[in-house]
Amino acid sequence: MARAAIPKTKAAELFDDFIKRVESHEAIDEFTLERFSRDALKDIGRTPEDANVLAGVIAAYRFDIPNVHKYHQAAIRVAQSMFAIGNYAVSLSMVGLLGESLEQAILATELWPEDIGALRIAITTAAQIGALDKVKELCAVYSKRTGEELDLVEPCRNMQSIFEKYEISQADYQRGISLAKNILVNRKIHQVDAGSEVDMAQGEESLLYTIRLPLELKDVLVLQDELALVLADTFGDRWRPEVLMYEYQAMS
Repeated sequence: MARAAIPKTKAAELFDDFIKRVESHEAIDEFTLERFSRDALKDIGRTPEDANVLAGVIAAYRFDIPNVHKYHQAAIRVAQSMFAIGNYAVSLSMVGLLGESLEQAILATELWPEDIGALRIAITTAAQIGALDKVKELCAVYSKRTGEELDLVEPCRNMQSIFEKYEISQADYQRGISLAKNILVNRKIHQVDAGSEVDMAQGEESLLYTIRLPLELKDVLVLQDELALVLADTFGDRWRPEVLMYEYQAMS
């Protein structure tokens, strides 16, 4: 979540640079991570909110959960701001703590009810963890405030109709997403995006869970088999994983 700050602190500039690299999905090597981390820690005394948020996001990229909590909570103690809480939500999602991520995202909407950015983060987080009722609730708020309807509403309705037809609970759906995310976290793989959609396979309705990853084909196939076993345990053959390769272009 980018931050517009005038004038920007050194840590805020580093944050923007790091987020651009993360969003490009280009692999960040340990040397570069260490440089960002070192520069963030240098600035904690001068600009504790910005520097701690940066250190927390770097920890999330490294899947270092203790330091995700340590640095983001330090930033929130300094300033209970949208920047601090919103980025805590994002980092928690990166390391697979999806329920905690949604809690922080919802907190941000409660503290800043007029902030559309906070609302977008909450909607995206709710969709990621499969909290469909919350997605619809937040989308209704978004539509009321902006006059626009997000494209998440109709897919949620479609999935809920499938749940009812096959007697799948939202709790089971969320458990399946969490299990799949944990596989990626345990392997320290950063997903590019993921989502579920209604799929018609051989004339029958099912859910297709698509994850896009920056991996070689052989690794994609191994992961797809592993995810299939996890999802089959909860849903049988009604929810099928599809792992796709993501090819990134190096930043210039």
